[in-house]
Amino acid sequence: MQIQNETKTAILPQTDTPVTIKEGGTYTATVKEKLPNNEAIVQVKGQDLHVKFDGNMPESGKITLQVMDMKQEIPVVKAVATQTAPTVDRGASTALPENVRQAIQVLNQYHIPINRETLNNIRAYIEKGPGTPEQRLETIINMARKNLDFNPQQIKAVHEALHGRALGAVLHDLASELDPDFKMENPSLIRNEAYPGTQQIYQGNSAPSESNAYQAAIREALKQVRTTPNLSTVLQLINGMQEIPESLSQAVEKAEQLHSSGRELAARQELATTLTNLAENDAPEQEAEFAYRMSNEILATIPVQSRDLIVTTITKKLSQAALDFKAIKRDIVNTLRTTENLLRQSPIQARQSLEAVIKQLDNAILKSDFMLYTDMGTEKKLMQASSQLHEARKLLGKGDFTKASEIVTQVRNTVDKLMFQPSDQRVQHFVSKEMINLERLPLEKEIVRSFEEPYQMLRQEPTARHALEYIRRLGLTYDSDIAHRLVSGDGSRTDDASLKNSLLRLIQAEGNNAVSQRAEQALNNLTGQQLMSKTDNSGLQTMLFTLPIILRDQLENVKVFLKSSQTKQKIDWENCSLYFLLETKRMGDVGILLTAVDKNLSVTIKNDRLDFQNKMEHLVKAAKGRLSEIGYNISTIQFARLTPLEKTGERREQSKTPSFTERGYDFSV
Repeated sequence: MQIQNETKTAILPQTDTPVTIKEGGTYTATVKEKLPNNEAIVQVKGQDLHVKFDGNMPESGKITLQVMDMKQEIPVVKAVATQTAPTVDRGASTALPENVRQAIQVLNQYHIPINRETLNNIRAYIEKGPGTPEQRLETIINMARKNLDFNPQQIKAVHEALHGRALGAVLHDLASELDPDFKMENPSLIRNEAYPGTQQIYQGNSAPSESNAYQAAIREALKQVRTTPNLSTVLQLINGMQEIPESLSQAVEKAEQLHSSGRELAARQELATTLTNLAENDAPEQEAEFAYRMSNEILATIPVQSRDLIVTTITKKLSQAALDFKAIKRDIVNTLRTTENLLRQSPIQARQSLEAVIKQLDNAILKSDFMLYTDMGTEKKLMQASSQLHEARKLLGKGDFTKASEIVTQVRNTVDKLMFQPSDQRVQHFVSKEMINLERLPLEKEIVRSFEEPYQMLRQEPTARHALEYIRRLGLTYDSDIAHRLVSGDGSRTDDASLKNSLLRLIQAEGNNAVSQRAEQALNNLTGQQLMSKTDNSGLQTMLFTLPIILRDQLENVKVFLKSSQTKQKIDWENCSLYFLLETKRMGDVGILLTAVDKNLSVTIKNDRLDFQNKMEHLVKAAKGRLSEIGYNISTIQFARLTPLEKTGERREQSKTPSFTERGYDFSV
C-alpha cells in the first residue's frame, strides 16, 4: 500500500480556486455595495458574495467579518474588530522558525483566527511536542480542518489518536500495572466456567417448554372444535387444560349455555373465535414469557439472595422491550399506510411522510432497547426495510410513484409480520451481565470488561446495533450520551459502564502517578478519536476510530477510517468509503477498503503474504452474502499487496498509519 503524503499541498494557499466560505470562519473582505435590510455585496479574495449583517454594518472599505450562519438563503455574517483577523504580524512571522510558519499558513488557509495564546500553543507543540515534524504538522492540519481549538489539551489528544501508541497496547499495560498477575484470557471461556448452568440450559432447548406446551394445547383445542363430532368431549378437553385464560373460560361458559339450548353451531363458533384470537394475538407475549422462563432456569445457578433482584430486573427489561416493540411497530405501520395513501392521492406530499417513517425505522434500529434482545433475523429485516425505503425515496424524487408505492407496501407488509422474539444468546448475555454486576470488580477488570463484554457480543453476532454498542461502551459517544441524559431529565444516572468513564474515575482515584499517566494516555486517545470524528461544517464527513479487539488472548487493534458526504449531519451510507487496518501477529497487517457508490460496493483486501488470497476467499464469500442482506450490491472484490513489492521493507512502518488529510486517505494499489 502506498500512502500519499498531502502535507505540502495542504499548506499552500489555493488562490486559483473559488473561495470556500465556512460557518465560523473569519475573513478579510471589502464592502462593494450596500443593500436594503442590512444586506451588502462584499468581496472576499476576488469573489463577490451577497451577505446579511447581524448587527451594525460597516460603511465601506476593508473590513473583517465572521460567518455566523450558512444555513440561511443569504449567509449571515458579523463585523468583527480588525485585531481578530486571522493574521500574524509580518515582522513576528519572519522571526518564526520555518515549521511554525508552515503551521500558521495552515491556519490562514482555513481562516482560523490567530491570537497570541494560539500562536504560543502551536509553537510549543511544533518545537517541543512528541513525534516527528511531519506528524506534528499533520496534527495541525487535521485540527484546522475540523475547526478545533488549539489548546494544549486538544492538541495532545489529537496527536495521541493520530500518532500515539495503539489503544489496545496502552490498555493492556494499564491493566498490568494495576494488577501484576493480570492476563488477558478468552472471556467466553471464563463466562462458561463461571456459569456452567448457562450452557446446559441452552444445549437443552430442544425439550418442550411450558410456553410451547400452552401454545400446543391451544392449537389442539382449536383442531378438536373443528373436527370432533361430540362437542361435550371438546368442552371436557378444554376444561382439563392446566392454564385457562379468562377469555377462554368465559367462552367455554357461554358455549355450554348455547350447547344446552341446542345451538351447537353457535357454541362451536364461540370457541373457535376465542381460541383463534389466543393463538394469534398472544404469541408475542408468550414468546417474551418464554424467554424469561429460560432465564429463570439459568438463574438457578446463582445464590438465592441475588435471584429475586435479577428476576425482577430481567422481567422488567423484557416486558418493557415487548411493549416498546409493539408501540414502535404500530407507529411505523401507520406511517407507512399514510405514505401509501398519499402516493396514490397526492404523491408530491408523500415525501414528508416517507422521510418521517425512515427516521422512525432508523431510530428503532439504532436507539431502541428492544433491539438489544431481539433475534438477529428481525434486525436484518428492519435494516433491509430501511434500505428499501431509501430506494423508494429516490424513486419518488424521480417521479416513479408507482414503483415507490410498491416498495412502501412491501415494507409495510414485512414490518407488520414481525414479532418480538428475544434471542436466546442475547438474553443469556444479559443474564450473565446482571450476575457480574452484582460483584464488586477491581478497577482493572472493570476497565477490561468495559470493552471486552460488548466486543464479545459483536463477535458472536456481528450486527449493526452491536457495532454501535461497542463504540458506545468504549466511550466514543460519552459526551453526547451525557448531554442527552441531561436534556431528558435523566442526568442523575450513574450506571455508565463505558471505558472513558472508568478511565476518568481511575485518574481521580490514583492521583499523579504512573498508573494515572497511563490512564490519561488512553483517555487522550479516546478524546482524540472523538475530536477527529467531529461533524464537519462542509458537506464531507471524515471519521477516525482505533478499536481494541481480542484475538487469541491478545489485545490487538483495528483502525477504521471513514469518508462520506453528509446530509443533515447524517452519513450517506450509500456513498462512502471505509478503510479498515488490522494489525495481526499471524497474518501481519491487513487492509480492507470498501467503497460504496449508489449502494454498489467494491472491496479491496490488502496483505503482503503470498498465500493470503487462498486463505481468505471462503471468508470473502460469506461476507459477500452478509453485505447483500443489508442492501449492498457487490460489484467487485479484489486482492492486492498492502505495500509495493520493491518497497515492502522500506515502507512497512509507514504503511501502518495512513495519513488523515482533508481529502481523506490516498491509498493507491
